[in-house]
This record gives sequence, structure tokens and C-alpha cells, in this order.
Amino acid sequence: MRALVVEDDQRLRSLVVRSLTRVGLACDEASRVAEADESLGIHQYDLLVLDRRLPDGDGLAICKRARSNGFTNSILMLTALDDPESTVEGLSEAPTITWASPSTWTFWPPGRARSCAATSGGRPPSSPAAS
Repeated sequence: MRALVVEDDQRLRSLVVRSLTRVGLACDEASRVAEADESLGIHQYDLLVLDRRLPDGDGLAICKRARSNGFTNSILMLTALDDPESTVEGLSEAPTITWASPSTWTFWPPGRARSCAATSGGRPPSSPAAS
């Protein structure tokens, strides 16, 4: 399974990537909209993890473009925008995303993100015992 993590804060991006890697996802990273769009044009992903506020745009725009280009897998929005209006805006634009604001981050362990990727069509990596 493969994830694209788009977050401009290096520390947070590294934390998310480390956490997802520990549960078996291969992760690509981007810190800008342009980098994310380039990666989405090259690779197939089982999970997108997107920040809303990026230096060159909005993660919601990445989400909308991905959906309009046929991306049907899970999208997790990581954002500090936890007001109801921002949540409704995000869910209205792409109703299949999952919204994780600071108030809900403690409820989103890496295993849940792995589960989102797996239910999107990705397959969990084989365990060593199965090989």
C-alpha cells in the first residue's frame, strides 16, 4: 500500500510518514500543492493525507482535482481548521474524505489510516509468516 503525505510542516510530515511506515505503508512526501500534483500524476496511491493550508494553495484543491481525475481511494485531511464551517466545506466538496482536526488527532492512530488505505482497494503487506 502506498500513501502520499502532503504537509508543509516538516516535523509533522515526518511524524505522519514514520507512523504510516511502521504499519506497512510506503510513503511519498510533498510540502506544496505543485509537488503533490506531480506525484499524483506519476504514482497510484491507496491513501492521501492532505493538509488544508499549504504555502502555494489549499489541500482541498488537491482533493478536488484528485477526485475529478478518478481517485476513489481514501483521503484523510489533517488540519487545524476544526471549525464547523471548514468541516462542512471540506465534506461538501469531497464527501468521501475523513476530517482530522487537532481535537480528533488522538483518535486517529496509524492503524486507522492503514485501515482506510486497505478498504480503498490497497492490500496490506504480507506478514513474514505468510511468505
